[in-house]
Amino acid sequence: MDVRTIRAAKALLAAGCCFVGLAAMTGDAAAQLSGPPTAIPTHSAWREDAAPGDAAFFNLPSRNDVPRDAQTIASRTPASLLGLAPVQVTPRLISLNPPAEAKQELVPLAPYATPQPSGPALIAEPPPAPFFSLRPTYAPPPGAKSGIFQQSLGRATYLPRIGADGFGMTSLSHQFTFALPPFIKGSPILFTPTFTTHFTDGPGQAPVPSELRDFEMEFRYLKQATPRLGIDLAIAPSYFGDLDNDSSDAWRITGRALGAWNWTETVQVVAGGLYLGRSDFVAMPVGGIIWKPTENRRFDILFPRPRAYLRTFADGDLEHWVYLGGEFGGNTWAIDRPGGIPDKMTYADLRLLAGWERKIPHGLNARFELGWVFNRSIEFNSGYPGFDPSDTLMLRGETSF
Repeated sequence: MDVRTIRAAKALLAAGCCFVGLAAMTGDAAAQLSGPPTAIPTHSAWREDAAPGDAAFFNLPSRNDVPRDAQTIASRTPASLLGLAPVQVTPRLISLNPPAEAKQELVPLAPYATPQPSGPALIAEPPPAPFFSLRPTYAPPPGAKSGIFQQSLGRATYLPRIGADGFGMTSLSHQFTFALPPFIKGSPILFTPTFTTHFTDGPGQAPVPSELRDFEMEFRYLKQATPRLGIDLAIAPSYFGDLDNDSSDAWRITGRALGAWNWTETVQVVAGGLYLGRSDFVAMPVGGIIWKPTENRRFDILFPRPRAYLRTFADGDLEHWVYLGGEFGGNTWAIDRPGGIPDKMTYADLRLLAGWERKIPHGLNARFELGWVFNRSIEFNSGYPGFDPSDTLMLRGETSF
């Protein structure tokens, strides 16, 4: 064997030793990796339904970003290097934290990053409302409309004359309601002019004019003074007469002052008074409670106008109600008796009634009532003899928009 052959054999033996040593080192390194590596905080996700030995990574730009100890590691031996044995493959799976547990500094770049808020959100809270205030309330009351026009209402009341000593009256009334100032929706200042004509049918011996007129101009103020207290104030310069008596007796001012206290979520306490300016009742107290046990029932246990309501139909905003109630009727008018003698006539009665009402916001509403009228009287301020008409019925219809 010559020198060249001996040198080549030595070189080949040295190279084989190097490869064997490298394979042994690789096998030792793989053996030292026992168990899964430490979890790495990142926004990547581990797919739990992956096949055994597979690691599925999401939200990573490339496979090269996966840590080496998270990839499959091959254990090589000298036999595998010479092709005499298969390569031993040991899968190394990694447990990754969910995004909620990731560290802020390890959030991946766009398009995989989630936008982070620039700072804490500031919640704007309204300033505290004063405990009591008479300033205008800009929250619209129920049924309020935008603009100056709020409502148009027409009403007809018929009391037939029954018997020879009976007294009948047919009253036709119309009123309009406007909001002041007109550019504020739900303005608490409401202006309501009302025009009413009464056609009478009475005994021929009684000096009762055939027609009586009412002209009223009411200014009404509504206010939720506190979260629990609401107020209703009204004043109405008015004319009540037969158009023949032009004295100051035909002109008078009426009004009311009411307060409603929300005692509980279903009960309101109402108290106040009415100023009528009538000859029989100059003023009258108002008081009682409003009880709403359910959405379908309401009881106005109030003097002098009690009501008990039951809702029989509801479809969206459309509602139908039936009710029973009572009220105090009549008024005082300045008149001229035959011969041009100025006087004031007062008619009064009590009424029990049953009614039906159709209600819909911003739509056509209707009401119909049937009642019994009793305890009737007609008196004159001059001392002229009056009389007590017999009982009668009452029919009343109303429409509003």
